[in-house]
Amino acid sequence: PVHKGEKMKKFLLALDNISIRRRFIMVYILGICLPVIVGAIVWWAFTSHEIRLNTTNYLDQTFEETAGDFQILTQTAINIANQVNADTSIREDLSKGFNTPVEHYELYWAYLRNRFDMYLISNPDIASIFFYIDDPHFINTDYFRVLDENTRSSDWYKTASESGSNIVVYPGPTSITITRHPNRLTIIRKIQAQDFLDNAVNYLLIELKIDRIITGLNQQSLSTDTYLTYDGDRIFWGTQRPAADGVPILKLPSEDRYYILQKDIGPVQYFKGWHIYGVYAKNQIYKRQVVVLAYILLITLSIASFSVFLIWSVLNSMRYRLSALSNHMKKVREDNFEPLLLDNPGQDEIGWLIMSFNKMIADINELINVVYKL
Repeated sequence: PVHKGEKMKKFLLALDNISIRRRFIMVYILGICLPVIVGAIVWWAFTSHEIRLNTTNYLDQTFEETAGDFQILTQTAINIANQVNADTSIREDLSKGFNTPVEHYELYWAYLRNRFDMYLISNPDIASIFFYIDDPHFINTDYFRVLDENTRSSDWYKTASESGSNIVVYPGPTSITITRHPNRLTIIRKIQAQDFLDNAVNYLLIELKIDRIITGLNQQSLSTDTYLTYDGDRIFWGTQRPAADGVPILKLPSEDRYYILQKDIGPVQYFKGWHIYGVYAKNQIYKRQVVVLAYILLITLSIASFSVFLIWSVLNSMRYRLSALSNHMKKVREDNFEPLLLDNPGQDEIGWLIMSFNKMIADINELINVVYKL
C-alpha cells in the first residue's frame, strides 16, 4: 500500500509540472476522444453480430412466407387437377358422339363450355387450364384440345410422358401464344381411365402465374440476390439471372464473402429439387454500419466541437489572467510595486488570487510609505 501511495504521489507531482493548456488537452483526449473511439470500436463489434442476425432472420422470415405462398398456390392447382381427374362427368361428356362440327359445337356449348370457368374466376393466379385429349376425331374448342403430333413434339409433353408420376411440374408456360409468358410454371396431371378412350393417357395442364411470389421477393428492402431454382439448381427466376445459352445453372459464391440461405419450396413429392436461394454480401453489413457510424460520429463531433469551444474559452480566460499575473510578478521582482489592473479579473479562484496580490502590493506600498515617513 505504501508503494502504491508513493507512485500516486509521484504521479500527482508530475501533473503539477504540466502547464494548464496541456492539462486541458490531456483531459480532452483522455476524457472525450478516447471514450468516443473505444465506444465506436465496441459498437462496431457488437452491431456487426446483431445486424448479421437481424439480416439473416429477416431473410429467413421472408423466404418462409414466400415458401408458404408458393405451397398454397401449387397445392391449390394440384387439388384442382385431382378434382378434375375424379370428376367422371367430364369424361362422360367428352365421350358423347357427334357427326358434324355443328353437333360438336352444340355438345361443347351444352356440357363443356363452363367446366373450368369457376377455377379461373376463384383463383386469379391460374393463367389458363387446358385438357389435351388423345382423340384425333375431337375438335379443338376453348379449354379442350386434341393431342396431335405438334403437341407430342412439345417440351412439356416429352417431360410429362417420360415421367412415371401422374402429376408433373413443368418449369415454364404451356399455353400456345406468340410471346412466351415469363414467370410461369405448369402443373400437368395425367388423366387415364378404363372407361375413357380405351385407357388412353390424356393431360390436364394448369398454368400458374408466379408474379405475386416474385413481387414479394422483390419488395424486400435488403440488397439480396434471390433465385428460384429447380432440378440441379437450374434457375427458374433470379434477380441476377446470368446470361447463358439455354437454362442457366446457379453457381453459389464463396461463403467467406456471402451469407447463403436456402429453403425448399412446393409440395415435396412433386417439387423435389425446387429451392429458393438468397445470396447476401457480407460487405453490405459493413456498409450499413458505416452509414450508421457516420451519423453517430457526426453527432458526436458536433457535440465535441461545442466542448472544444467551451474548453478553449475557459482555458483562454484562465491563461490570460494567469499570464498577466505571472508577468506582473516579474515586474514586482524588479521593484515595480504597481497593482495589476485588469478589465475583469473575475470572481473565481484566479480572480481572488489577483485581488489578494493587489492587496499585498497595496500593503507593501503602505509599509514603504510608513518607513519613509519615519
